Amino acid sequence: MAASPSKVIAFPQAVDLVEVAYQALERQGFTRRSGQEDLSRKIHKALLANYPLCAEAATGTGKTFAYLIGGILAQEQNGLPLVVSTATVALQEQIFYRDLPTLAQAGLIAPDSFALSKGRNRYFCVNMAREAVEGIQVTRLQPSLFGGFEDEAQATSFFSRQMWQSWTSGEWNGDRDSWPGLLHEKAWAQVRSERETCAGNACPDFHECPFYRDRLRFSRARILVANHSLVLADLALRAQGRDPLFPYGSYQLLVDEAHHLPEIVRQGGEAAFPVRTAQELLGKLGLWLNACQQAGKSTKTLPDLLEAARKALLPLRTLAEGLLLLQEGDWFRFTHGKLDSNWSTPCRQASGDFQALAEALQDYARKLRYQKDGTVPLLLERAREFLEPIENMATGLVRFAERDPGFLEGARWVESQNGDLRLRYAPLQGKDLLTHWLWSSEIRPILVSATLKSLGTFDAFQEEAGLPPNTQFHTVPPVLPYQNSVLHCPPLDFWPTHPHYPQHLARALQRCLNPEEGTLILFNSRQDMLRTIGLLPLALRERCLIQGQNATHALIEQHRQIIAAGKGSILVGLQSFSEGLDLPGDLCTHVVLTRLPFGVPGTPLEEARKEKIGSEWFRKGVLPTTARALVQMAGRLVRRTTDRGRITCLDARLRESSYGPDLMRGMPDFRLDFSPLPGTDAIL
Repeated sequence: MAASPSKVIAFPQAVDLVEVAYQALERQGFTRRSGQEDLSRKIHKALLANYPLCAEAATGTGKTFAYLIGGILAQEQNGLPLVVSTATVALQEQIFYRDLPTLAQAGLIAPDSFALSKGRNRYFCVNMAREAVEGIQVTRLQPSLFGGFEDEAQATSFFSRQMWQSWTSGEWNGDRDSWPGLLHEKAWAQVRSERETCAGNACPDFHECPFYRDRLRFSRARILVANHSLVLADLALRAQGRDPLFPYGSYQLLVDEAHHLPEIVRQGGEAAFPVRTAQELLGKLGLWLNACQQAGKSTKTLPDLLEAARKALLPLRTLAEGLLLLQEGDWFRFTHGKLDSNWSTPCRQASGDFQALAEALQDYARKLRYQKDGTVPLLLERAREFLEPIENMATGLVRFAERDPGFLEGARWVESQNGDLRLRYAPLQGKDLLTHWLWSSEIRPILVSATLKSLGTFDAFQEEAGLPPNTQFHTVPPVLPYQNSVLHCPPLDFWPTHPHYPQHLARALQRCLNPEEGTLILFNSRQDMLRTIGLLPLALRERCLIQGQNATHALIEQHRQIIAAGKGSILVGLQSFSEGLDLPGDLCTHVVLTRLPFGVPGTPLEEARKEKIGSEWFRKGVLPTTARALVQMAGRLVRRTTDRGRITCLDARLRESSYGPDLMRGMPDFRLDFSPLPGTDAIL
């Protein structure tokens, strides 16, 4: 990082603040981009006037600096902290380690004014670690002559003690991400901070706690970089009247990659109750309570609460097994998400009993930590097996039983999964939760993404997110030369529904692939990907780097090295490769879309959505999401102003279906090519 300036710029009141900020960046060698300054002005204005703004800024427009500058300048005037939220770790780290230091170097913010927010489980718990290493025989903690351990328990003890020693010596700050060596997951599970067993400021190690130390640092920071999950957890706590995650009364919220927000908040509302697993956990809890009593600990009312939960569970298991969901993946969905009379009463009874048990158990575990004797560490270690699972089960059962007023509407079903019978609940959309958590709060939100529009308008996103009526919309004109690249839609005589689809697709790939260039092939399903690639000739298969063969970053690096050596390489992946993958120049001159990115049909959630929307389900519920995902897939081709190449779509529906033209109109301004694939008039 470059040296910081001697002082932060003082912004005069009577000047154009945005112009001053960009001039400061230009003195650091920064070049303004078309539309970037205008976006900063609109964000600055929206934050000061306190209305939501949705802005679509395509790749290459410099949206990150644009929204940071707009937010920082608004902060200079309203004094509110700034929280920046992203969907991916990569963008979170880019903002914290690269973009904000650049703004500090330009004098726009102080070098110590920003912090990186992480979840509690990323931090070391001093108290838990001390208890974990007490009584460990050091002589048994040495690896064998061959570098291994006698058993997993020995390895766990060794690494737990290693972390404890690094902490007490001051060599390590207690942040998981800064641990210098191999991180043993079971050892980390023993010593990490957890909400269920945290005593807060009553803990004797409170003032040394890495988690609370960072929270204190957050309270002093004017800019906090977080992720969508942490922001939504903070908003949910505020809506419930509980202590928030972020130590601010209110704040300005800049949401990047905002197209993910409605789905992330919807997924956060999902809950499940595994019937058979619940019985097993209650059995373990009974054994644990017996161990507590044998150790001289009073278990108070817990045995009675446990017995009530056991009894309440029996009719649920009988009802679930009566559905005869015999095959893995079988499911039964309740019409309109409403339980019938046979299910409603026993579910409500069981949910109340499980909720009472979970609350009493959490309280008991917290109090147990202060009983300082040799049995406590072992008892708490064993309690970790069921503390959080039972709490999650109670939440799942309360939502399934229609007892949580914030989660009444939604899909409810019973499914057979991994040998268990699971009672499932899922909200249909995220907009109701966003209305309750965000739009009704005092938080000032700005939503930015490269793909907020769908089919050319913000309408679908407005519906998905439940945006309030005073929301303003803005589109930054694209700056990348999409017209220099081609979207090729060749004639094909097969659709993805064809019984021999992989064979037809493999033949089409043979004709369109150039093994000497950088190529990205995107699939919708792992099964299709593996079957199709397996049908390619050996010469092509040898060029393929397939997602799942290695860590993604290792595959990308291998691809870069091959291209740098002047050879061809073919990256093959699923839809997760359609976002966040930056392959400029020769790294990717050809993108192949094997199938339009429709969601998985026939799931209980999709069936419930279809039931809710009715005859317009495809147009309103399916097509907009598909259109947005298609733009993201196509966006892998052009990443810089000098990039050019071609996209080949091997799904005939883009060319032949009634909705195909709508999808094409929503894509960037590529030149269209409808000619046959090389070597054939059409693939038969």
